[in-house]
Amino acid sequence: MLVALLILVKLIHPASAAASDVAAGSNKREHAVVCNLMQLATGDPFVSGCPDDISDEVMALNVMNMSVAEESWKSKFIGESDAALQWSQELVTAKGYPETWANHWPVWTQAAKRARSDEQTRHNLKEAQYSMLSPEERKAAQQELRAILNATAGLIEVANNLKAEISNGDKAKVKEFLNEAAYGAKTGKGNYEQAGERGTGVNAKATCNDGGKVGKQQTLAQVLICLCATDTGGPAENVCTAVQELTADWTNNAANMATTGLTNILTSCRLSETKQTRPEAIYAALSIVEALIQVKAGDGYLGHTKTGQCTGSQSQGMCVKYASYVTGDKATFSQIEWVAKLLAAADAMHRRHAACIEYRNIKHSLTVATAQAWHIPASIKLRQVSGKKAAADENTNSKKSEANKQQENVECKAIKQAAKCREKQPTCEWKGKNDNDGEHCKLNETNVSKQESQAATDGETSGADPNCGQYTDPDKCSKAPGKPKEGKKSVCGWIEGKCQDSSFLVNKQFALSVATAIVGFVEFYKIKNFGQFY
Repeated sequence: MLVALLILVKLIHPASAAASDVAAGSNKREHAVVCNLMQLATGDPFVSGCPDDISDEVMALNVMNMSVAEESWKSKFIGESDAALQWSQELVTAKGYPETWANHWPVWTQAAKRARSDEQTRHNLKEAQYSMLSPEERKAAQQELRAILNATAGLIEVANNLKAEISNGDKAKVKEFLNEAAYGAKTGKGNYEQAGERGTGVNAKATCNDGGKVGKQQTLAQVLICLCATDTGGPAENVCTAVQELTADWTNNAANMATTGLTNILTSCRLSETKQTRPEAIYAALSIVEALIQVKAGDGYLGHTKTGQCTGSQSQGMCVKYASYVTGDKATFSQIEWVAKLLAAADAMHRRHAACIEYRNIKHSLTVATAQAWHIPASIKLRQVSGKKAAADENTNSKKSEANKQQENVECKAIKQAAKCREKQPTCEWKGKNDNDGEHCKLNETNVSKQESQAATDGETSGADPNCGQYTDPDKCSKAPGKPKEGKKSVCGWIEGKCQDSSFLVNKQFALSVATAIVGFVEFYKIKNFGQFY
């Protein structure tokens, strides 16, 4: 669409037109696009809505971490009266605290205080069973929370960095950029609020030959005046628009061009404060304006000129002259002040939108991480219940096995004939030197051992608990019988001062895998949303 517009501009704006007097319709293209920019500059900027701050999720994660932390750690942040300790450089020099802690200190102190004394926080921790954890369970919770906190730390840092982009693109700041482009002031109409003496200010046509500068400011308002106001002592012959005759001229409005003259010209632009201003509309309109600027001897001209001058005279030129517009092979379009302000506004809206998308994804990821963290105590207790049940089942099976062995031994001993004993093989075996009757039928101990060994193997294959807790010595623990699980060197391992199933380490990595998935979720959405701005 934009390419088609630029081609159309070239077709309807032949260079040969510059050799003629300013006539009806000479500046209608420039007037139309500058009016469009004026509409955008005085309209209602579109700014993306962003999700709520991530502070709730960050605080929740830190509160849970503080609730399972050792008192020696919590005491670094709050005193006996639960008052938050203030960060100072003395903590670095006297206690050796890392300087990077300063960035986290406000959150840590608040989390420690809430975990200890805030009624609602303590209720939440109790509901999640954090306050019901045993010392061993607390250590397990610490490990899982640490994994989640480490994985989300990078996300939190990115989110905090995005806040600047989001803030810089809020509506109030964008409006300031737009208003500066229109009138040269952050708010109001600046030099166009009231009439002034004809001279070097708004009311001077000499501004048109000097880039439309009023002092050091370049505004869209002054561009419109230079394009549409004549110096003939009367209205021009519909130079800017054939729809209505504009009456502004440098002679009759000598003292009030900034007010009466500009107001007359702006009636042809149909400004509306409710018109939505989007960045892509600004970019498109600026591209057309840049295409309309003609270059002669390195100077740029927006509007019609015959002599290379912009005096307001129809025999010379009604335009804005940008001296030394082209330097080398590069134009200085983006250095024109109203262009720079419009670009700043569009860029701020554009960056805010992209930042809000990323921030929204991060907040969602932190919400998932927080929900997982609240579930940690229940998960730990569930794993312990499962482990105890498996151990109890093994103990029960062991007792049943011993009872069966005793029963079979009694049955074998009761048999006195060799033939009947052999019928009970392999449970029983005949120990007599011959087949004479007697008490020679015995329990086959070799067969019993094979059965027990097979049961153990079946248990390992099915994932049964190896009951590592029965071993109190590291050496015996590492030599526990059975088949190690895939990727493990032994059935049991000496972990955190006790013998545990080596698969415990897999459970320990659970939180880390969840946190990794959280990071992956954000990266996926970064790729998915790349280039989708509006």
